[in-house]
Amino acid sequence: MNKNILLLWQGQLVSQLGMQAYTIAMMFWLMENTNSSILMSLVLTLSILPNVLFGPIAGVIADRLSRKKIIIVTDLIRGFAVFILSLLIFSNYGSQSLIVVLFAAVSVINGISRAFFQPAIDAFIPDLVSTKNLPKTVAFFQSSTQFATIIGQALGGLLYRVLGAPLLLLLDSISYFLSAFSESFIKHDVIK
Repeated sequence: MNKNILLLWQGQLVSQLGMQAYTIAMMFWLMENTNSSILMSLVLTLSILPNVLFGPIAGVIADRLSRKKIIIVTDLIRGFAVFILSLLIFSNYGSQSLIVVLFAAVSVINGISRAFFQPAIDAFIPDLVSTKNLPKTVAFFQSSTQFATIIGQALGGLLYRVLGAPLLLLLDSISYFLSAFSESFIKHDVIK
C-alpha cells in the first residue's frame, strides 16, 4: 500500500469511527434526556435523508471538483459542527430543546457532508493506486469501513457511559480534525 492510499485510508477510518461515535452519542443522549424514541428516530432519519437527496449529485461533483478538497472540507465541517455541539452540552448553555434542535442540525450537516465525502473517497482511490491493485484496495477499504462501523458503535456505547456525551462528542470532533490533517498530506498524482 502506497503512502497516499494509506493516508486516505487512515483518514477515512478515523472519520468512520467518529461518525459512529456521534450516532451512538446522539441516540443515547436523546433517549436519556427526552425519553422519546420518536424524537430519536426523527433525528436519526435527518442524518440519513441527505444521502438520499444529495447522493445523485454528489458523485458528479466528486468527478468535477478536487476530491481531496471535498474530503478535507467535509471532515472539517463535521469537526466544527460536532465541536460546537459538544461545547454547548458541556457548558449547559442551552435548554434541552435547543440541544435537541442542535443535534438535529448537526445530524443534517453530518449527513450532507457524508453524502459528498463517500463518493469523493470512492472516486479518489483509483487515482492513488494502480489498476492492478484497484480491486484489492477497494475491497480493503470496504471491509475497513464495515470494521470501523462495528468497532465505532461498540466503542461509542462504552465511551458514552465512561465519558458522557460532551467528552465523547469532543473526541468525535477531534477525530474529524485528525482525519482532515492526515488527508491533507496526500499527494495527488493519477496512477495508471
